[in-house]
Amino acid sequence: MSHARLPIVVLAILAAAGLGRAAEITHKVGDNETLETVAKNYYGASWKAVYIQGRNGLTGKETLVGRRVVIPGSWMYTVRRGDSLTNLAKKFMGDQARYTAIMRFNNIKDAAELEIGRELLMPFHLTHTVTASDTLAQVSRRYYRTTKYASLLKEYNDADTLKPGQRLQVPVFDPATLDLRKRRYNAPIASSSTSSGEPEPVVSPALEAVGIEARPRLDAAIAAYVEGNYEDACTALDNLLEENKVIGADRTLLFKHLGFCAIAYGDQNGARDYFRKWLELDSKASLDPILTSPKILAVFYEVSKETHTADKPSPPPAPETPTP
Repeated sequence: MSHARLPIVVLAILAAAGLGRAAEITHKVGDNETLETVAKNYYGASWKAVYIQGRNGLTGKETLVGRRVVIPGSWMYTVRRGDSLTNLAKKFMGDQARYTAIMRFNNIKDAAELEIGRELLMPFHLTHTVTASDTLAQVSRRYYRTTKYASLLKEYNDADTLKPGQRLQVPVFDPATLDLRKRRYNAPIASSSTSSGEPEPVVSPALEAVGIEARPRLDAAIAAYVEGNYEDACTALDNLLEENKVIGADRTLLFKHLGFCAIAYGDQNGARDYFRKWLELDSKASLDPILTSPKILAVFYEVSKETHTADKPSPPPAPETPTP
């Protein structure tokens, strides 16, 4: 079915391949949008851009402006007479053995006690293609922001070991993705500063107070990251970004460390976007090549090169050689 005449947001459609009846809508990416800003508006969290990236098979190198992307969402199922967790798992999740995931995310202690009329949170599915460096813990961290679902992914895919090129099904039971059709989409707010050399707008006393209140939380999150407590640190940084309370020079630290977190979670596309924002706020941003992880350096140098190349004015055309 062609989507050429569809509006930016369309009615829910069924997920492909028979895996789930996830509520999905489409969104046409506008100017100055990234997957992170789109995810924040639909899901309330910028890190959930991995949902959109995984659902649409994006690598992070595509041109997004003007592209229609599918925004996936979890959904609710009302239990009917004759239902069981195993037949629901087989029907909507591809394998009856996956019923334990329904139990886990719906706080069901006994599979035999399934009341008619009960509403169950059901997942949408993402496909993750395994790379040579992947572990189940890393895949769990990427899509769930924690390593604790590594065992779930192992059971869900019957995968004792991972091999490069292997495709894992990643079920996402996320209440924050329900009712996407009711979400009001807000265009991303422009940055409070630019790299063009223009003066920053005057910050009101009230906003300044908000920034001061957020500073200890930012410091604590960065300290947790330095100590290797990535899950707590990155969650705290995501919360600060979503609350939009970090202002001024502190925003450079926020986007810098959000980029670090994205790489820790294997999300290089997200890291590129955060580093671009960091460089917009501070065109002279740099990293210590000795103290910084090679993975971080590689992505940062790539973005820095792109940014500075784009900012560099084109050379004047060569003078024409006079005709003799």
